[in-house]
Amino acid sequence: MPVKVILMVLENRLYYNQRPILDYKIQYPQFFSYSHQRNLTKINNYYSSKALKVQRECTDDFFRTAIESYYNSIESKVPFRIFKIFYIPSITYNENCAISLYYDNYISLGGNRGIIVRTSDTWNIQDGEMIRLCQLFEHDVEEVNLIRKFIENEISKDLIFMDPVYYESYKNNITENFRLRNFFLLPEGIVIYFQQYDIAPFQSSIAEFLIPYEEGVMTKPECI
Repeated sequence: MPVKVILMVLENRLYYNQRPILDYKIQYPQFFSYSHQRNLTKINNYYSSKALKVQRECTDDFFRTAIESYYNSIESKVPFRIFKIFYIPSITYNENCAISLYYDNYISLGGNRGIIVRTSDTWNIQDGEMIRLCQLFEHDVEEVNLIRKFIENEISKDLIFMDPVYYESYKNNITENFRLRNFFLLPEGIVIYFQQYDIAPFQSSIAEFLIPYEEGVMTKPECI
């Protein structure tokens, strides 16, 4: 049975010289269940603390940078663009004893384009600990190589049938930029993702690859 999820919000518009220079919006989840509340409270504290840390970065570091940019715009006689910081989670899996989610942290420091940095967590609520990708491998031999090969094959299919844009050196980039932490669960499988520019140009944004559980590479968490 899924646990209850409430999204809390920290947001504000910061001003300098009566002019808005920074907007931020930070969401963070709080989980509730009669069966596992002690462990969920531990997880809740993790996300509330993380949200407050991001808020401090907005009101301190990014605010100071926005002030500097504001004065630079006056000196150079160019329009000032407001800074924007969005820290938004997506809950992708909430079944039985596992919760999986990712955060997209969007940062725009007054330019035409912002950047997105993604992070993700998968939890076993039976013990309040994070589930590592290696715990979801179906076999013990060359698991990472199997994942890389699966992603390479998916890109090869895309290049034939869909003509997406990837760097020509995408195979090397997959190897260099593969991170065991960069995954989240869906009901139908596990998604491996790469950050912007890791294997594709900007317009491709976050590259995602779904590995269905029935592929024989990955399996659902043992607690399910």
